[in-house]
Amino acid sequence: MKKENTIGGVTGDDIAPDNQSHADTGEELIGTTEEAAATPSESAGAAEDKAAADGAIAGFGEGENGGRVIKLKNGKEVVVPAPNESRLRSILVMAAYVVLAAVLRGIGTYCFISPNGFAVGGIAGAAVILEYITGINLGYFNIAMNVPLLILAFFFLSKRYFFATASYTVLYSLVTIAIEQLNKIAEGAGGTLLYKAGAGEKIIAAVFGGVMCGLAFCIMVRAGGSQGGTDTIAAIIQKKRPDLGMAWLIFMIDSSIILLSFFVYDKTLTPVFLAIIESFSSSAVSDKFIKGSRSALKVEIITNHCNEICAEIFDVLGKGVTVVDAVGQYTGNSHKLLICVIKRRQIGDFERILKKYPDTFSYVVSANEVYGYWKK
Repeated sequence: MKKENTIGGVTGDDIAPDNQSHADTGEELIGTTEEAAATPSESAGAAEDKAAADGAIAGFGEGENGGRVIKLKNGKEVVVPAPNESRLRSILVMAAYVVLAAVLRGIGTYCFISPNGFAVGGIAGAAVILEYITGINLGYFNIAMNVPLLILAFFFLSKRYFFATASYTVLYSLVTIAIEQLNKIAEGAGGTLLYKAGAGEKIIAAVFGGVMCGLAFCIMVRAGGSQGGTDTIAAIIQKKRPDLGMAWLIFMIDSSIILLSFFVYDKTLTPVFLAIIESFSSSAVSDKFIKGSRSALKVEIITNHCNEICAEIFDVLGKGVTVVDAVGQYTGNSHKLLICVIKRRQIGDFERILKKYPDTFSYVVSANEVYGYWKK
């Protein structure tokens, strides 16, 4: 859900009646741009186009200069350009991501989570529980439970997804097995590679385990794969049924594993609480890194002072502005819609600009990442 901040306000009968709120006014104004002015019949047509597009591709071919040809069922052939980076470089970058993710997850799970008597959600958590019960390294269970899912992924998902996820699954399991063997050597020398926390310190293990697992997750997302398990199940189902929401299915599977740990680890709530802390830490880290450090703010302004505000944005913020014609739905009067992407630290300067124009309406939304040329 987008979080919106309202800056300034719309006044006067030119925009809306007195009993209308500013938020409603903004929606009315924005809603009358060319994009939002679609009639019900146009909306229905767009839905039909989308439904037709689902089965619109007839095949593929090779274009010039390494490009790719997408053949549509309507007879058209669209040539898309080749990737900017070479295939070898792409593979090497993906391999580096996979190795880094596997090492981080292996250390997080085997050194912080497993030794402290709690399990995470999903197949990884099930593997930790099975290791606790049997004494067999969790890496073997992780591979065994993921093999059927990887076979399905090979047939239903992209080859990049399959190879990235399969490589990660194998490497992650090998990392846990390697740490186990190295820990035996370390113990023989009087040391240990495992963080076995005291009674009041297990929360540290949950936090650091979650941080490392969260980093591994977002690295695998960047690599075009996943960490396997429930992520693969969700990807396969959504490939066939994109209309289905998988968040609740993943939540139920992960929660079942976490609740199972109550019965496995001496029937106390401590493992459950630690698993929740680990999950929160992992989600917080992965959310931060997936959104990226290139986050910004997108501002949209409804105004009759287009030239003045644009000039001040150029001068004070050093950013460019896109201007779109807009019409107030209530009065039919014309206005300008200004669109600009600014840095978060510039919000104060932006507010000071808007305060000079009390008959201007604006709202601000978060832009998780900004790509391309973003200087002016």
